[in-house]
Amino acid sequence: MRSWLRTACLAAALTFCAGALAEPAGKIVYLDGLALISGARGGREAVEGDTVDEGDTVRVARGAGAQVLMTDGTTLRLRGGSEIRISSHKWSGAEDGSEESVIELLRGWLRSVTGSIGR
Repeated sequence: MRSWLRTACLAAALTFCAGALAEPAGKIVYLDGLALISGARGGREAVEGDTVDEGDTVRVARGAGAQVLMTDGTTLRLRGGSEIRISSHKWSGAEDGSEESVIELLRGWLRSVTGSIGR
């Protein structure tokens, strides 16, 4: 029984570490007002320069605005009261057929200027 528990704890720790070491999907490059990022690393108030990861949700407060620059060069602009989820973002730095990006608009307004994945 102890061996099974040790194995389960080790697997959970490795899973957590692998997620922590994953490349970020993008970063907050502009912020005017309050925005929150929630995901595998917990919830936090966003500041310019914060990274966002695959699976994160970005929520912008009413009257605020934010801009996210994704690793492929895509720019996401959000107005106040908007919320997005970065469901998937895979970019190796080259167009090799493995790239993909799925951004869900959960509410509000989003303007996207495509980067390499959307071309």
